[in-house]
Amino acid sequence: MSRAPRLLFVCAALSILSCSYVKPADPGPPYRAEVLAATEASQPGDRPSYQVGEKQFSQLTDLKKMDGRFFNLVFGGELKIDDIVGSQVSRPTFSGGTKPLLRYNMKNGVIVPRDYSTLAMLSAYYQFEQVLGGVESMTGLSEDSVFEKLGKLKILFEPSIKIVGDDVESSIILKLNAAYGDKQFILFRRAALESVPIGLNLQVIAHEFGHALFAISFFKNSTEDCGRFEGEYVIKGMNEGFADVVSWAATGSADVLRNSLNIDEIADLRNFSKVNFDYSSLLENDGGRKCNGGIYCIGTLFASSVLQAHQGLGKSNSQVDRHATMRTVYSAIVAARESIERLSAELLPPQQDTGCKSSEKVELNSSYESKMTSAFLRSFAENLTGDFKSQICKSFDSNFGEAGFSLAARSGVCP
Repeated sequence: MSRAPRLLFVCAALSILSCSYVKPADPGPPYRAEVLAATEASQPGDRPSYQVGEKQFSQLTDLKKMDGRFFNLVFGGELKIDDIVGSQVSRPTFSGGTKPLLRYNMKNGVIVPRDYSTLAMLSAYYQFEQVLGGVESMTGLSEDSVFEKLGKLKILFEPSIKIVGDDVESSIILKLNAAYGDKQFILFRRAALESVPIGLNLQVIAHEFGHALFAISFFKNSTEDCGRFEGEYVIKGMNEGFADVVSWAATGSADVLRNSLNIDEIADLRNFSKVNFDYSSLLENDGGRKCNGGIYCIGTLFASSVLQAHQGLGKSNSQVDRHATMRTVYSAIVAARESIERLSAELLPPQQDTGCKSSEKVELNSSYESKMTSAFLRSFAENLTGDFKSQICKSFDSNFGEAGFSLAARSGVCP
């Protein structure tokens, strides 16, 4: 009698309805799997290409639980969110969740996903490993030091969302699929209009990881949402811009969303390699015709300034040059916190009482927001040196002008 092929489904003799899925034997770490992976963009205005291919995980130690030294992916559960600005959520509370149900075949020791959900979870986990693997080159922080500061990071895959605060449900719908808050990465359900799912887009995952790095550096690893700077609308905008710079440093592309949302009206607003607005245009109350990306508009101007400074120094888009610029930016962000705290009342406005909320509807034409913008840019530029400082001052002048980078803020810092 010939040997029967190995079956992945065991069925009752007469009823197909009683089929149950049987997982192949766990191959054990290091795991190899077919995942959706990206190649670097050659120029900032280009996009990475994505394809499914065989990759090896570097940190995953328990496939069944999608658990490793630095990350643990949890499926489902409920996430309560009090406030959301950009892709930053405030005071998230997560409960429930289960280990993921992975459906796959084994082919020569390689995990081959059988369905979209399995491919998505494996790919997302791999993308997070890729970003973490480049952190030391981009910031000088070792993987161990990131772990010491943040602990094991949760990747919440497709949780249900419960809105606690007011008037934020539409914001979450618009943000589609990714957010970060309180040492948790959140990957929402896929939207029908996405091409490369946002939750699997290395550019977006690197962006969200950038928020974790901003928390370590500028926020000094604080989880306090109501601190002096944590709740500031402008600082949250700069956080978004810093996260976009991290995404560019990790992938080579400044066109953050187009791979997922190839809609010019949306993607163009986040492509900081070609910005067609400046800070003064954000003050005109023109109904968003210049930039309707809300808090991302401020961040895009900051990220664009960094890229312009990089290019103004004649640096290429190679990984070596990108990472060198990222280390410079990260170092300045770390030092900027102490610098901004030392500013006089003339340069730093007294804290407003926002009730621990940072609304998407803040009007930038207030003197408070303009002063806060100037204070942050001064504190950042103050901690740069040499030619990079000169270049960033030029790009801040071009993108923010006197309205967002006042002459008083530049004094003693910029030529």
